[in-house]
Amino acid sequence: MIQLPETYPEAQMMLENGEFGVQRTTEHGFAQLPIDQTIEQTLNRSTKTKGGIVGFSLKKNAVQRWLLIAHSRALFVDKCRMMTGKKGDNRLHKETGKSRIKRDEEDVRKVMEVVSNWTNPFEPLEELASLSSGCVVTETIQSDLLAAKDKGTEALTAFVDDRLLSDSVGFFDPLPKLRLGTFRDAQQKTTVSQKKEGMSF
Repeated sequence: MIQLPETYPEAQMMLENGEFGVQRTTEHGFAQLPIDQTIEQTLNRSTKTKGGIVGFSLKKNAVQRWLLIAHSRALFVDKCRMMTGKKGDNRLHKETGKSRIKRDEEDVRKVMEVVSNWTNPFEPLEELASLSSGCVVTETIQSDLLAAKDKGTEALTAFVDDRLLSDSVGFFDPLPKLRLGTFRDAQQKTTVSQKKEGMSF
């Protein structure tokens, strides 16, 4: 690569211009491939598939002569595919297929349905409500949620005073939980069971 400007100045100019990708089709503008990958998919693929170099001969001279015209063989195969309409490079991407478009539209519809059921965060409300479920919490849970930061700061201050600055409480003694209410507590379901006793028919 250091001697590239002297040995192959045209290649050096192409690399500087960003021409190190290959676009095999004109239908897709963003479908360029690396050069080595393109060679694997065209020239090498034609030489290794049915009628290719695999199992051709074990004689070195015969294999060498065969490889000298391998690119011409690949070109003939490509032209024959184009003549018969079998060339697969013009196929559409999976993202533009009918089934994929239908699935994407259904996904968008589901997202819009979920978002439309959310509570509008820019609409002023007197109560504290969940954005995702719209559930309005009780005054107790609302107080816990709004004062969670202050209560956490108080618990940290008590921990430092009681366990680090003094020996009134052992450092490894269990920490008491604050048990603050959350939106999950507001959505808890209560199960009621009824016993049928003393009933006669």
